[in-house]
Amino acid sequence: MTVDLRTKLGPLTLKNPLVSGGGPVAGTLQHIKNACDAGFGAIVTKTASYYGEFQRYPRPVYNICDIRVAADDPIGISECSWMHNDHNSVYPPHQFVKFLPEASEYCKKNDCVLIGSFAGAGLEQWERMARDYVDAGCQALELNFCCPYPQVMPETAQGNEHLIGQTFGDNPALGAEVIKRLKQIVDVPIFPKMPPTARKDIVNIAKMYKEAGADGITIYANSMVLKIDIETGEPMGWGASIGSSHGHMLDTCQDTAKIAKEVPDFAIMSGRGARYWYDCIELLMAGAASVQYSAAIHVYGLKHVKSMLNDMENWLERKGYKSIEQVKGLALPKIYRSADVKNRVKALVAKVDASKCIACGRCAEVCFYDAAELFVKNGKGAAKINQDNCAGCTICGQVCPKKCISFTERAEEIEYLRALGSAHPDLLPDIFGEK
Repeated sequence: MTVDLRTKLGPLTLKNPLVSGGGPVAGTLQHIKNACDAGFGAIVTKTASYYGEFQRYPRPVYNICDIRVAADDPIGISECSWMHNDHNSVYPPHQFVKFLPEASEYCKKNDCVLIGSFAGAGLEQWERMARDYVDAGCQALELNFCCPYPQVMPETAQGNEHLIGQTFGDNPALGAEVIKRLKQIVDVPIFPKMPPTARKDIVNIAKMYKEAGADGITIYANSMVLKIDIETGEPMGWGASIGSSHGHMLDTCQDTAKIAKEVPDFAIMSGRGARYWYDCIELLMAGAASVQYSAAIHVYGLKHVKSMLNDMENWLERKGYKSIEQVKGLALPKIYRSADVKNRVKALVAKVDASKCIACGRCAEVCFYDAAELFVKNGKGAAKINQDNCAGCTICGQVCPKKCISFTERAEEIEYLRALGSAHPDLLPDIFGEK
């Protein structure tokens, strides 16, 4: 069976949902061609801007933190966090676009969408760059509302030079003004790229940007992070750097789903923290249209792209999906607000299959409701659940090495409420019913 990996990104159709995030991977003509050959569905160019300080690398140092290398693959890196000191392209925008016509033609021949990325310091700059990038052949634009960061802007900034990058991400009204203006002068899809600081109000920002004419949104750029080497007592990378970890996927996934549920027909390029093929599937299920990869390519190399595509195809075939579109938004109907959980999800209670239990005691170690107990007699033992105490949190089943703990729905809600307060039933409030 052949699986269709094509995905709709606003008005665009990508041959697959993997997108090269803006950065050194697409910072030169040859690198764009290499990324295209690697198999990306779309490529976002390295961001260019007119502020001279950020055309110079502060020192392009990259740090792979918390490396865990597999014993059978000493070259491979199984898990990592990522930090880098790297800002906008060394080439100013009017020079950067000079190699984009050739890059654009190369991408089109290989069915790859080229997305131009830039950061302006005022409407005039944004307009000029938008025209230049579209004239150079870019099929879409990503407006960098996140880099450079104002908190690292040198004191030498003059005039409105400080009004760049994250200034627009943190002030959505300014960003909306840019989007509205650019949609009047160019006829290509526009995607503002947001900083993590926008998380606190990302749904309203997305609504504002959609109303201004944006075709979608990119979430997120990396944030400022700090890592200390405890052996030397020194920071990695001289101090706070821009970075992400695989753990950031949790934030990205949550916000992807929030936007997808609240702002329909608004394409999401998700990806902060994405490292592997299954991260792409997860974010698509949360409502993303495509997923950007940057740190993963720096760490694993361009060969990682075809590997992810192969693994993705194999998984889709195994699950019986015929196209990637079938998984998009799949999880959204089951994502509840906390306030809705008590009405839509039944309370659970655990039960142990004693015939499979090896009496390891893991369930008792992690149960803080005093429900899981270990009984040993004549050298033999098994775990048992005191259902009067069980809150149905499910952690015992997750740590059980033999998977011998199952869960069923409680017959009565009052049983669950009493279990929550079983340690001190005399202290329970009246809302919990009869004590």
